[in-house]
Amino acid sequence: KLGNPKLAYPLEYMSSNNDRMSATARVGKRWMEIDFVRVSYRSEPRVLEISFSIDGSMDITGGGDAIRIFNTVLVAINHFLQHNLAPDFFIFAAEGSSRVSLYNRMLSRFLARVGYASAGYDDLPDSVKQNWWGGIGGDVFIAKRTR
Repeated sequence: KLGNPKLAYPLEYMSSNNDRMSATARVGKRWMEIDFVRVSYRSEPRVLEISFSIDGSMDITGGGDAIRIFNTVLVAINHFLQHNLAPDFFIFAAEGSSRVSLYNRMLSRFLARVGYASAGYDDLPDSVKQNWWGGIGGDVFIAKRTR
């Protein structure tokens, strides 16, 4: 089951406020870092970018543990939602269409359970489209809060 802590690496450190959260997990001899950063202005809907890396790299590790790594990210999302104000949008930047496809499959199912659905570029606040979007290119997954 997606987001099951038993199928994830244990989160070892978490810090958060309403604009940022970070979590770390040990992945073998490496460290995984998961970051949630607010990319919208305070007067607008809350938009958080989620990114994760292993030892500072966002490349696919090839270690055969992609599901466990992704479950770790989902556990961190659950933690964030339980302890912070729920954002109106989550944005995941991805490198390559295959990663976006993975996000679409896995995140859509998981996020629907916690009150989110896939969204598009046009749903984002204008300032996010103008100020944030230009720095990442087009490979993203966007989720919008539905409740």
